[in-house]
Amino acid sequence: MPDAEKVRLKLSLRGRYIIAHADDRLVGAHADSEPIDGTGAALWVSSKRFDLHDVDVRCDNVHDFMFEKAPADWIVGGGEWQVANRWTCDPRWSWMCGRSESVAALWTVDEYHGDFTAEFFTAFKMQGQARPVAGRYPHPGDINVTVAADGLDPASGYSFIYSGWGGKWTRILRKGKIVGGTNKFAIRGDVHRRWFHVKVRRKGGRVELYVDDELVRAFTDRDPISGGRIALWSFDNQLVVARVRICAERAIRTQHPLLALRRGSFKSLDAQQNGGDILVQDTFDDDAGHFASRESDGTVQLLAARRGESDGFLQVVNSVGGGTIAADVNCGEFSPREYPIVEFDYSIRPGTKINLYITADDRLYCVKMNAPTDARRGCKRAGSIEGATDDGEWRHAKLDLRLLLKNAADSAVSDMFFGCLSSRTYLICGFGGNKAGSGYGIDSFIIRKQ
Repeated sequence: MPDAEKVRLKLSLRGRYIIAHADDRLVGAHADSEPIDGTGAALWVSSKRFDLHDVDVRCDNVHDFMFEKAPADWIVGGGEWQVANRWTCDPRWSWMCGRSESVAALWTVDEYHGDFTAEFFTAFKMQGQARPVAGRYPHPGDINVTVAADGLDPASGYSFIYSGWGGKWTRILRKGKIVGGTNKFAIRGDVHRRWFHVKVRRKGGRVELYVDDELVRAFTDRDPISGGRIALWSFDNQLVVARVRICAERAIRTQHPLLALRRGSFKSLDAQQNGGDILVQDTFDDDAGHFASRESDGTVQLLAARRGESDGFLQVVNSVGGGTIAADVNCGEFSPREYPIVEFDYSIRPGTKINLYITADDRLYCVKMNAPTDARRGCKRAGSIEGATDDGEWRHAKLDLRLLLKNAADSAVSDMFFGCLSSRTYLICGFGGNKAGSGYGIDSFIIRKQ
């Protein structure tokens, strides 16, 4: 159609008022005394001479993302996100993929307020060439989305967990509290070529979850959350996201809170052993000693802090909600028979839950502090540190690895770290604790002989 014949028509709905413009000129308005409760729009023409191929339809505050360009409208809140192949057996097809053994979260930079719809097309990334097919998809569940959130914690808004809790439940949570659920929409069968169309809609105080255009569950909030950012997330999983579309009354761009929280970490030393009677001794006055963040995505920060005027200590801080909040002790392999004593001072911030984990004889052991001891990939309880509480007070711990590890004490300790691996109640996702800003302090850490 020649440019001279083009016309720009605009139809808008403001409360009960329907307003029409043509080339920015008001051509009509109507106050509807009984507004229709609908969410769709359609174009209808009566002339056969009118070619719909000449029509370009646009809508304010509709954001459509296919990740064909640099994703400047998104920010990573956990895990690794990059364009990658979905199928290892066919490298021709690539989409945005997120993966993590803890939380993989992708947040919008923009905030969305008022009524809105957020929908995305997603699948599971193939992992290797295992047989049978199910072995290629070890975690076909937990396709999750959070809306009206703070940009840091998946548990801070309305969270929709699809086929979670081991594939048994699909639930809606409001600020971490379950407000609705069903066990009738679990993911079953072959997911090798399957795509899922997940949609969340908010209208007033009502939020709805749809999967493949079927209403799964809804919740009406008497005290609606005003709005916020949107996150696509999962845990111990690999998700493929092909397209995201968000339609909202208002979209607001401000600095994302993640940019303000992430700071440079305290310098760590290379893994080394002192030898003699003391294997490792860290005072944290000048550096992080043998400690380092276990997460490579920058979500766990190791910072310098002070107890009083001069005594330094290591502060481990969670930049986002959830994750392992883990700090490695890079002490190398050693014999717990030769160096059985582990001593340290510790302080746990309110709302933080951690344990001490030790790998010996290729098995993971958990020394309970104040977090649950379950772990998705298996973990054996190995005693506890009595009195560990998240009240911010400093306490002292002294452990004897020979007593804790028992028969495994004859094997080498190959790994040691503080953190949280519990996923049964979604603690590793920030539900029930370990929110953004949570953390713990470690001081006077030592591994020595008897």
